[in-house]
Amino acid sequence: MEFERTLFRVHERFLSLEAVKKSVDYCYKGSLLIVLICLPIFLYGNFRFLGQSACLQPIVDKQFYFDPENKVNLTDPAETNVTTETGNTTTERLLAELADIGDRIVLRNDDIVQIRVADTTRKDLNLSDTSQLTAYFEFTGMATAMMTDREFRKRHNFTVYNVTIDNSCYSSNFISEAILSVLNYENIMINEIIYSFKGYNRYIKNMLTGEPWSFHNHTVNALTNRENIVTHVFNRAFGILKLMLGIFLVSNITAIYNKMTIICAPIFILAAYSLCTHPSQRILDRMNIYRAFPWIGIYLYTLNANGRKKDRYIIFAFVCMIIIFYCLYLAALMLWNFLLFSKSFPKGLDENFYGFLALIEFLVLLFVRTRTTIKYLPKMSIITMLMFLYYVQYTVYGFYNLALFIMTWVILGMVAYFLNNFEIPAVDWNPSYHYTPSIDSPRTLYIPIFSLTWYHDLPQLWTMFFPLFGRSHFSNTELAMVNRNHPLLMATLENAANGIRPGGDNEEQGALNGQGNNFGFPMQPLANAEGENQDENGGNEGNNGSPVQGGGGANSNLLQNTDSDFVLDMPPNEVGNRGGIRAGSDEGSGNRYRRIDE
Repeated sequence: MEFERTLFRVHERFLSLEAVKKSVDYCYKGSLLIVLICLPIFLYGNFRFLGQSACLQPIVDKQFYFDPENKVNLTDPAETNVTTETGNTTTERLLAELADIGDRIVLRNDDIVQIRVADTTRKDLNLSDTSQLTAYFEFTGMATAMMTDREFRKRHNFTVYNVTIDNSCYSSNFISEAILSVLNYENIMINEIIYSFKGYNRYIKNMLTGEPWSFHNHTVNALTNRENIVTHVFNRAFGILKLMLGIFLVSNITAIYNKMTIICAPIFILAAYSLCTHPSQRILDRMNIYRAFPWIGIYLYTLNANGRKKDRYIIFAFVCMIIIFYCLYLAALMLWNFLLFSKSFPKGLDENFYGFLALIEFLVLLFVRTRTTIKYLPKMSIITMLMFLYYVQYTVYGFYNLALFIMTWVILGMVAYFLNNFEIPAVDWNPSYHYTPSIDSPRTLYIPIFSLTWYHDLPQLWTMFFPLFGRSHFSNTELAMVNRNHPLLMATLENAANGIRPGGDNEEQGALNGQGNNFGFPMQPLANAEGENQDENGGNEGNNGSPVQGGGGANSNLLQNTDSDFVLDMPPNEVGNRGGIRAGSDEGSGNRYRRIDE
């Protein structure tokens, strides 16, 4: 609870700044403009260049005869490995094969083709000068041939062919050139090579950047050839489940790492104070740190109160914990790549995606607090991420960096929209309004407190998977701590100490507990929905928490389930000056909508 209060103070002060309000508004409008510009270009690129070769294929079909299995032997045609369906070599088939070759060059598996895009109308064109080239790629059907350098190729008689394409084949005016600069020639040329040299394993290298790619022939065929409808549906459904599992793991592990980093941060603050302050001031500084960060302060204060000033042991323990969690985070990257990026993609695409998800987790941890944002932002974010990952997984090679760029601004725009319309206005809502985030109720969804020690300490990690609940799922007795109803809270604790169960047969006990609860054991709701954003399963990508509904407990995440009645949060000027609408009465009477001042 104290951890959430600390985050809420940051949230409240930050969103109260006028500069932040203007920045959020500009971010929303800017993201909308960027998406409106980039999305049509992205769709045009996919329609115009994806899955086809318009410029390179006519050239290579005219100049080359494809022999990916090295069957043709022009030195001794009698040894040409050409067989009929019965497996017998025939003169007729051999002659037909050689006649089909004609004047074309037989392109073997280990041959290398260099493809350049340049302005061929230039009189001073020098193909060896890379500054004059728009694009420069190498293709071969053998991985080892791609890794060889020029001297090795000369020494071992590798055959290298050159193909040059004029710029005008791709762009003919300033507008098309601008569009191609956004789409990136690299993506276009890789598609040209993949769909021009059919039958080979495609090993491609961008000679201007040195970045390689590999596309096995069976993988290309699996993505381009149509299976029967049953197999197609099964493969796509299985792929979506695989992507959802990947997002679940990325979201939760990133959320845990984010939260552990914030939890352990006071240790470094304490160490800095110890090094930079005079010993006479350290006691006062320590007490301020203990109060500001009670989830660590309660342990440090206990040690000092007992005369055991061994702070360095706790500092060492927390430092070890953050190192271990960081190593676990790095170790998880291989599993994430297997689930989400198990194919060739541009360098840095996976790292940029994981980094952006970590940013969203952090933003949700700090700023997602109202019911509407908790319910809708995680779901919308997860759906957007799934669309991006599905595009990456089920295209041979697409405009992935542009797709990531669009996904980033779509989600940032959604975050800015919810901040602008719900979180920032909520700072000025009536604090007594039950669905206004406040210092006593930092988030507007709850989980039960299973131990009162959680009030100052941190809940257990397993609570990040515990569902979140709205106020209508708790009785007045269970809401006593959140509502600051101290007489009812003390009576409840006294009855619990005497062994009286809430919701039992005792009439006095029933009167005390109102309508009882949905859980069957005494508890208090924890005003701590720490989730970031929610995922497709109704969880949240939350704070420890992870993008897709609500979050709470020790760690909330996008994928944490919620079980709550929701209404649209409305600013005070739409429902009166003193607050807004709340869902469900505290007594669970079914009076669903009611003003706070009734």
